[in-house]
Amino acid sequence: EMERPLTPDVMLFDLPPALAHDDVMAFRDNFDGALLVIDGTATTGSQVREVMRRLGDDCPLLGVVLNKAEDATGEEYGY
Repeated sequence: EMERPLTPDVMLFDLPPALAHDDVMAFRDNFDGALLVIDGTATTGSQVREVMRRLGDDCPLLGVVLNKAEDATGEEYGY
């Protein structure tokens, strides 16, 4: 109902982990690409490849967000 009156250029759907639930695959017809959120302390390359395999060749990977980066203290950044 929101899409019709707002006519957005981009819509983001916050879905549960793709390998833990079937919600993502059930919702697959409603999105054109994937922006993956990766857990830097737990997600493996093979898990990312499996998610992309399940989504199919017609679902482009739009980007990756790295969450929980190991050894990232933030001390190297200063103003």
